[in-house]
Amino acid sequence: MNEIHTDESKGFLKDESGILINMKVLIYIGIAIGGSIGGWLGAVLSGGDFLGGWSILGTTIGSFIGLWAGYKLGSQ
Repeated sequence: MNEIHTDESKGFLKDESGILINMKVLIYIGIAIGGSIGGWLGAVLSGGDFLGGWSILGTTIGSFIGLWAGYKLGSQ
C-alpha cells in the first residue's frame, strides 16, 4: 500500500508514485461530499423537500463534518 508523506511547507501530500494532492482540494472535496450527503438525508427526513429546514440543517452539519474529515485526511 502506498504511504503518503506530507510536505507541510507547501501544503501538499505526496505518495510513493509522486502524485501531489493539495490539502485545500481535500477539504473542498470533503465539504462537497459531506454537504451533499447531509442535504440528501435532510430531504429524506422532510419528505423530499430539498429546501426545507432539515435539508438546510443537514447540509450545514454535513459540510462541517466534511471539512473536518478533509482536514484530518490532509494532515496525516
